[in-house]
Amino acid sequence: MLAMLQLNLDLFVVRTLERPNKKEYKLERVQALKVVMRLLEISPMKIPRSLVQSMVLIMSKKDDDLRRVCLDRIRGLAFQNPGVVASTNGIHAMVEAILDPSCGDIAGQLTMTLLYLLDQESTRRYIRPSVHIQHILSVFTDTESPETQEKEARRVASAKALMIIMRSWTGIFILASDKVGLRSLVDILSLPASFRGSSWSKDAVFMLLLQILSVVKSEDLTTHKAKGIWKSMGPNLLHSYVVMVLLAFIQSGLVPILAEIGMEQGQEMSSVATNLLREILHLSADLLPSDPWGAQLNALPSVINCAASLDSKRVVSRVLARDMLQKMSTGQYDVDDKDPFQDDFQGPHESEVTPELSGYNTLVHGLDLEAIAMQSDSAPMARVQGRKQHHMPRIVTTSRSGQRGQLMAMHRRITTSSEEVVNRLMAESGVVGNRTREYATWDWDKCLYLLEGPLANPQYLQSVMRNTRFCKRLLSFIKPSKHAFSAMAWTLSNMRVVKVACQLFRVLCLSKETSESKIFSECVREILDELVIEATRSSNPSSGSTSRSPTASVSSATDLNANYGGTRARRLRPFSRESVRERLAREYFTLVGIVTSSRHGAELVRQCKKPGSFYSDLYNLYKDESKDYLARLILSCFSYGNHNKNQRTLLDIWVKQGSVNLRKFAVSHLRVLLRDKTQDVLSHFWQWGVRLLASQLGHSNEELGLAALSVLEEVCQDDKCLEFLIKFCKPRFANIGAAANNLQMKFLSKRSGVQYLQQIDWIEQQMQLWMAEGNQKYVEAVENALVGAFDTGMHIPKVQKDSTRDPALSAYLSTGAEVKARKPEYGYGFGGIHCSIRTEYDDYYFARLHRLPWKVSISLEYANRSQYFILSEAFVHTVPHIAQTVYRRRDSKRGSERESEPMMAETPSGLETYIAAIVIAPNGTPRPQKLVDGVTIRAQLSVGSLNPPAKQKSAFLRRFEQQVCSPNDRQRLVEISCGRCFLETKHARWNFLKNIPAKKSIRKQTAIRKTSAVKGHGGKRDDLYLESVWFKIPTPNSSNPVVCLAPHFFGELAKTAEGCEILGQSGHVLNFIHTVLAPLAGRVHSVDELDEKNDAKNGSEEKTFQSEAVTAIEQRTALWSIGQIGSSETGFRLLTKQKINVIKHISKMAMKCPTLSMRGTCFYIMGLLSRTPSARRMLYDLGWRFSPNAEVGIVIPKDTTSFLSVKACEYRGSWAKHRSNTFGLDFVPIKNAPLSQTTLKADYSNCAQVILGHLSNLCNSVTIKPSLNELRRLRKDPRARPFFLSADMMFQVFRMITSYDFQLDARRCVFDELFDHVSVSQHSLKVFDKDLHATNVKEEIQNLNKSLLAARMSAEEKDPDPLISAPSKEKKTRKAESKLHRPKFCVVGFNSNSSDGDGNRSQSMEK
Repeated sequence: MLAMLQLNLDLFVVRTLERPNKKEYKLERVQALKVVMRLLEISPMKIPRSLVQSMVLIMSKKDDDLRRVCLDRIRGLAFQNPGVVASTNGIHAMVEAILDPSCGDIAGQLTMTLLYLLDQESTRRYIRPSVHIQHILSVFTDTESPETQEKEARRVASAKALMIIMRSWTGIFILASDKVGLRSLVDILSLPASFRGSSWSKDAVFMLLLQILSVVKSEDLTTHKAKGIWKSMGPNLLHSYVVMVLLAFIQSGLVPILAEIGMEQGQEMSSVATNLLREILHLSADLLPSDPWGAQLNALPSVINCAASLDSKRVVSRVLARDMLQKMSTGQYDVDDKDPFQDDFQGPHESEVTPELSGYNTLVHGLDLEAIAMQSDSAPMARVQGRKQHHMPRIVTTSRSGQRGQLMAMHRRITTSSEEVVNRLMAESGVVGNRTREYATWDWDKCLYLLEGPLANPQYLQSVMRNTRFCKRLLSFIKPSKHAFSAMAWTLSNMRVVKVACQLFRVLCLSKETSESKIFSECVREILDELVIEATRSSNPSSGSTSRSPTASVSSATDLNANYGGTRARRLRPFSRESVRERLAREYFTLVGIVTSSRHGAELVRQCKKPGSFYSDLYNLYKDESKDYLARLILSCFSYGNHNKNQRTLLDIWVKQGSVNLRKFAVSHLRVLLRDKTQDVLSHFWQWGVRLLASQLGHSNEELGLAALSVLEEVCQDDKCLEFLIKFCKPRFANIGAAANNLQMKFLSKRSGVQYLQQIDWIEQQMQLWMAEGNQKYVEAVENALVGAFDTGMHIPKVQKDSTRDPALSAYLSTGAEVKARKPEYGYGFGGIHCSIRTEYDDYYFARLHRLPWKVSISLEYANRSQYFILSEAFVHTVPHIAQTVYRRRDSKRGSERESEPMMAETPSGLETYIAAIVIAPNGTPRPQKLVDGVTIRAQLSVGSLNPPAKQKSAFLRRFEQQVCSPNDRQRLVEISCGRCFLETKHARWNFLKNIPAKKSIRKQTAIRKTSAVKGHGGKRDDLYLESVWFKIPTPNSSNPVVCLAPHFFGELAKTAEGCEILGQSGHVLNFIHTVLAPLAGRVHSVDELDEKNDAKNGSEEKTFQSEAVTAIEQRTALWSIGQIGSSETGFRLLTKQKINVIKHISKMAMKCPTLSMRGTCFYIMGLLSRTPSARRMLYDLGWRFSPNAEVGIVIPKDTTSFLSVKACEYRGSWAKHRSNTFGLDFVPIKNAPLSQTTLKADYSNCAQVILGHLSNLCNSVTIKPSLNELRRLRKDPRARPFFLSADMMFQVFRMITSYDFQLDARRCVFDELFDHVSVSQHSLKVFDKDLHATNVKEEIQNLNKSLLAARMSAEEKDPDPLISAPSKEKKTRKAESKLHRPKFCVVGFNSNSSDGDGNRSQSMEK
């Protein structure tokens, strides 16, 4: 590298790199670019400026093929050596690329680069915020230029870049500190509508504000405060971001402008401004301190004065102001909130939709899972209209929807139904009449209306049961012995039949008289008897049907009539595996759950099974693994209330002694019960539920243990459950390992937990791990969670992954400006950082997934196109997502296995919902299927008898209907344990086993499969068995993203007096304080800084400073540790006992730290400290104010102007002031003057100065044309021509090119047109060994004039004939020079092989 710089070989690389963008030069330019890229890898701090300047010029050329590569390399160099990038005008070129629509995929990364440079004071000096950032904002304020397609594209790029800037602490500080930053955007809103070009700018600014504030909604703040979420989960860090945005815009005068727009008559943006102002006021009331911001904002003096004005001339303004105040107070919006589907649906069942869920994409594998889950719900209307309104399904329009809507409207009008009306409706329903057996003619909508309306009264129901056969015939239809209800296919159209049956059972269980009726008790007894018979039946490979296909079912009521009169041989067992998977017989379990959940129904069950017990007959069901499908359905239908002790006993037995698959489902169902929020279930869940989950932690199956651990972490958010787990369960986490650290850290918040963890010697080990790297990993997880929350809450387009990002960028993540969130590397138990808060809608959808009849068809396809179908059994399974896993990867080329480096311990970081399809034998027991070489596995997911509608089978959906696992895919198997491996595709996970011992029960391969198998590579290979297929199911999240901190080891340890004692004895608190007080280790960002650092390296003071300096990530780690420790009363007292007042120092850093991202981190830390009364008293004295709700952890400085200000830095990116810029000229030719007469002497003694002067004019667009014409004239002048052939002159031109800012076209003109005949020889190359930045440039130019004039005079003496009088001789001379100076092949700057006119190669020259 040093030798190359001394020989100035970079000049030849520049010459090659700037060749014309033509095909014949493409290979040559690419090789030169590779040389530059290699130099950047070796030493970016010593990269020659000429190479960087050339790359900047290429990346500024839109049509150059190498533009994208140069743009990416310059962006990477800006992190390491921003000084050279700034001096070559690279910052401005990146800003132009951000606004270029063709660079939209990397515009986010370029914006991130600018924010990184603006973050630190050492790099901020190389960028002009008032110039470069304002250049991005200028698109918003440009209202004069004509409307073109290019301008529209630049507007979109500018809006995206501004959104990214506003997502970061650095961007907020920079824009707020600039007098024309945010203020210019706010002033755009005040432009009149008649102003040309202002419409788009207003819309863009409003959209920016709405997207920023959409991260936190005022309604969510009220709801979460009422539920006490922030007290249990901790503060939401996004609230601090919203507070910063509010302060910045309020200080810029946004509120008065919004008030003025809202009061304008006929203004299109009036309603938008009113709604935005209302949201700002609500957020300010909840987050900002009332003094002084809350009082100033809510006063709205302009609106109040206008509304209270009695001036007759301001009547219209008074009315508009009053309307505006009324809308803001009542929350009324002028926007169109009409449901787009409302015209298609009639009645409350169809019009009451769930936008919280419908806004998310749950369409997968060709099935609209949300529609299926909601339309299959059999909840009654009373429950729907009450607490869980989301139970109301969105029903697809049918021919009966209009009639259904009329019935529901009638139900709302009638308060007390007369007997005549009820009798008429029963007759119209078809249940009572002449054609009672023709079920296809029954009107199920009217039946449901009767049962949900008049018959919901127990007394009236008794009268109807005595006087009519309505209930009797419905119960007769439901009986299993009739094979009517149980034989119908499980489809969405038949769900109205299920709703009628469920509502009938509910109303019959309301009173003792109706529940003990003969017809109802017979129906219940028959269902229970059939269930017990099926449970006690021995395993039989037969399908349960003697003369019908296992897949045959009654698809509608029309088929039901034909099947009802059939023979006994055509009837099916109602609780067989096929029946409960494809027919309405599955809903018998729903009916059993309805009966057993009521007090009268439970008594009926006890009477029906006398002298035995219904539950005692089911206790031993777990022993037969083939009956797991029945056990899962039974578990999911029970309510487990206080009056159902037998159900809890049954669950306890099956969870502790059942099969692994049954336990997995039971653990997942416990999560459903926990989220159901039913007081009868949760009243003692902390006793029986916690015991069950704790018993599964020590199971040998790791997936089961992790699933139980995940539910326990959710359960232990309640302090009562946590105390019970510690004191009475004494959990052991040996089989789970480090994944349990998150839960164990919660133990530290309790005195009993600290004692328990001390007994097992866990605290000391974790303290060492956290001090080693756990603290840093925690900070990275928090920062990545913030980035991910911004990506979710704000609609920023994703960009391509950048594989060349500089490692220094990782220290910038705390600003939140990363465009694409990196995958969090969670470990040490902090994988539980909450990025969302579940709502009732999410819990309802999750519970509904457990009740659907999932079905997965698996087939094996061989090379000869033959297929073999495998039996499977599907159920819902929730798996904690493992962010980092120690695994073995199969090497497909060598056939061996290699173990990856263990990065971190396995830690759950989220939940993933799967439909697990277990491969089973014909008798129903799990049995993996052996695979042969070359076989392709296909799997398809469906629900009941549903098939994806034909209209939904688009080209996109057809790709996901059937998942495929090919032999090539199985080369990427990942081993998770001994003999167990898996493969993940886009929508499925395939689980395999290897080397299972051969048994007689294993299926034998048929002759067809043996002939179709592909032969192996030779040698022994492992046998592979397919164990299960998991389909990943999307679970929508209907709440806004949140970032609540996970338990921190030192923060949890400081919550008790015992923990503070341990922490104080360790000395780590003092280490954290010293790290916060230590200065940051500065990075070298330019050659000048490197030289200054080397010069001062021998000083003692510099040595001491370097020894005490810390990195940015170390300081942020110490800040978060102190913030977590001080967030509790005991921890804050521990901090105040130290000799150094670290709280005061952090307060100063939050106000004046030159690193803006560090200032934002300190703002977060101050919010954590403000959660205790003691800390609030101290922070108040330091000039901080607090939110009305202390739990949200919001602090705001009293002096917001100083807080949002950024100290200006001296700009050091100017090449004109650089010490290496030594090139200069005595004079520059004057524009439009007779140049040859006034500047060029007659003897050509100043010809070199004149040529260089005209070359300097090529930098100016005004003087480029006359100077270029003069240069072309001089080149044709025989007396000046030697100057254009001289290597010395070429070297001076190189000096000028590297010192001045030429456009790429001008440089190419100089190299390819003016100085294209410079000879390349061993003698001429010595000229380029001179110092490029010498100080005696003028003297060298004068000597150049003398030498060239002397050479010309000696040439004239040898040839006395004037060149101008011999045109034929001149033509001959030029032809010879062309052959001499244009070699056919020459690698310039390395081994220069010149060729003569005949093409003979000369000997290579060595330098």
